[in-house]
Amino acid sequence: MKGIPPSIDQLRDLLRPEFPALQDCTSIPGGDLGFLYQLGLGGDGFAIAKVYASSEHLITSKTEFDFLLYMRSNGISVPSPLVLFEGEGYSGFVMSLISSTSFEAESCAKELFKLHEIKGRYFGWDTETSLGGVTFNNNRGESWEDFWWRERILPVVKSIEMKFSPRLLRGLSLIERSLGNWFPDEKPCLLHGDLWRGNVMGGKNGCTFIDPWCYFGHREMDIGMMKMFCGFEEVIPIYIVTSKMDLGYAERLPLSQLFPLLIHWRLFGEHYRQEIEQGFKRIGLV
Repeated sequence: MKGIPPSIDQLRDLLRPEFPALQDCTSIPGGDLGFLYQLGLGGDGFAIAKVYASSEHLITSKTEFDFLLYMRSNGISVPSPLVLFEGEGYSGFVMSLISSTSFEAESCAKELFKLHEIKGRYFGWDTETSLGGVTFNNNRGESWEDFWWRERILPVVKSIEMKFSPRLLRGLSLIERSLGNWFPDEKPCLLHGDLWRGNVMGGKNGCTFIDPWCYFGHREMDIGMMKMFCGFEEVIPIYIVTSKMDLGYAERLPLSQLFPLLIHWRLFGEHYRQEIEQGFKRIGLV
């Protein structure tokens, strides 16, 4: 699904007109869906090139670049997006290099609160986006649960529906029949959209978010993603107090985690199907 990346020489030749001081181009680890390269720019320091080579590489590169621009323009700490580029069968963008250290829980909670304070007029996003080989239209909605079901859950379900057991299909049907009764009402807020521990970096000025997949949604979606993996045990309690979040979020985790679990099932295998079933069982859907 990641496709075939360009060679070091191809990437260097493509980027040199934009960065005449480019000296070194080195492949580095990271990126489940893309490829990362560290660029040595001589006296200008270093930068990072992120390359996508999947069939959706153009939309993926452009939207992630735009996410970074939007977050940065609204005062959120993210790498500076510098330039978009396109080669034969791949595309990507160059961004500033963030020197990472361990982050402090308080600074992360503060930056997340700041992110969620950016409000939208509707749930959704202005453009089509792609994730895990699925295209999302992001048609605007005034109801969170309607948007969540129509523009997040259903597109992924349709892409893997042949693998669904009758029990899971019954659980999904029960969710659909009770739309409007699952989440507390909230105004649309800007979400990171892929907030696991690897997408938060520490630094001398606080924490920095990387690899966003933004849209205006319900903030429990970011919290649900944070609870899927370890790393935020000290952050979430601070955020809950600061944001005065409804404590019932914990009971709704099987719902706020449903979308990322579906994406992970599609990308990484059956283990995540089992997590969905366990969550459905906890809230009486199977």
